[in-house]
Amino acid sequence: MKTVSTTYTLAEHLQGSIQEINVSFYDVVLNYATAHALAVNAAGDAMLLAWYDGKNDVGYPEVQECTGDVPGWLAYAESHGANMAVNINSGEFVFVFTTGL
Repeated sequence: MKTVSTTYTLAEHLQGSIQEINVSFYDVVLNYATAHALAVNAAGDAMLLAWYDGKNDVGYPEVQECTGDVPGWLAYAESHGANMAVNINSGEFVFVFTTGL
């Protein structure tokens, strides 16, 4: 499995039709709670499927099955209907959603 760093570009892993929303906040120290709130606000009425914390290199859900070059958390989201991702500060945090469409 590929290790994803804080310079992570989600587009290099996207399979299918996931719309990526890139958001940048400068001079702001983000924690998970703040980043989550920003992502949910950007995603609107969508359901969160998976997330990645690039600062700590932690993704959820933790999926170890055969995912090839795609991180497990992203493979999980894609297999559960992901069609939107909010990428904050180039991978500092990534939240993947489904809009149900």
